[in-house]
Amino acid sequence: MSESDLVKSRLAATHVVSVVDKLAASRKGIDYATAITRLAELINDDDIDRWHSSGAIRKKISVVEMMVEDCVKVLQDAPLTINFEPYKFFGSKVGGDKFQSIWHRLRSKQPGYGDLRNEAETLMFGYDKEDQEVDGVKVGLEISKYGKVDLGPDGQPRSHSFVADIRPKYAAVNFTWATSGSAPLYGLSHFVLKDYLRFNAAFSPHDSFNVKSSSEIGSYFNLYPILANCADFVLKQILISARLRTPPGPPSVIPDRPIASHEIDKGGYGTPGLCYVEAMLNSDVVFSRDVKLVRVANIELLDKSTADPVTLKRFTVKGSTIKKNLKAFLSQHNLKIGSRIFLRLSI
Repeated sequence: MSESDLVKSRLAATHVVSVVDKLAASRKGIDYATAITRLAELINDDDIDRWHSSGAIRKKISVVEMMVEDCVKVLQDAPLTINFEPYKFFGSKVGGDKFQSIWHRLRSKQPGYGDLRNEAETLMFGYDKEDQEVDGVKVGLEISKYGKVDLGPDGQPRSHSFVADIRPKYAAVNFTWATSGSAPLYGLSHFVLKDYLRFNAAFSPHDSFNVKSSSEIGSYFNLYPILANCADFVLKQILISARLRTPPGPPSVIPDRPIASHEIDKGGYGTPGLCYVEAMLNSDVVFSRDVKLVRVANIELLDKSTADPVTLKRFTVKGSTIKKNLKAFLSQHNLKIGSRIFLRLSI
């Protein structure tokens, strides 16, 4: 792959977000109306009192309209985190200077995973569509050239022009500012990302494997699809954060963990942990440049008995090894570790 192609593939990745933003903008009225309808059922007397005191009534903004914009502001301001289990990330010395997408690491997955991931990402971002345009510019050809992939029988990419870096890196929106990050299903420890990354991200109202249409995806400037399509209890949690915070700060009550486990009576989807707001980063994420800090759960720094996902061969990752590699990683990339998480396992 030439340096020219690598540069063009990075540009194509930014075009992906432009396409997302264009589609979300075209549906803005529909998604806004849906968000209004959903939130209207949740408004309480305190919201009405705050509406009166805010002066919004003089601007002819209804209480529901005010709360919709407050919820959008929560999603825009909330930290992005990448949750991980330290024994996986620091079980061996971390190579390279940036996060890799799963497309760099497919050999660690069983055959078939790549097909599922490709199906989900192609549905959201249209890597197979060469006719996509933004502001009259045909961006679909290069998105397709570098983003479309053909997988061999061994589950590995065999497309000559495919560039793994064009595919998204996955984070989540910590809209409750929870101390364990936004997606503890993947580990209680997490990286907190710098704020500017959100501008080149696409957002999903739930885990991307649950996305049924590209119309569910939003951008930083068009987040109504999230409010229109997220689980009922997730919407309630976003609203609670909106009520309890003074922008740009966090809510006055910060939970240990976000509401991320499936509960049927709260409007979940049937799979534990998939009800969070996902952020898909369509840009490089460089450790030393783009990570604000690392937060580690003490409980995850212990010896860990595990198995290779492909061979299923069992082995133990020593807590001392995890700590050693973590310390080296922090030093190498000039990163700070945030206050360690002393967990009270509450939801």
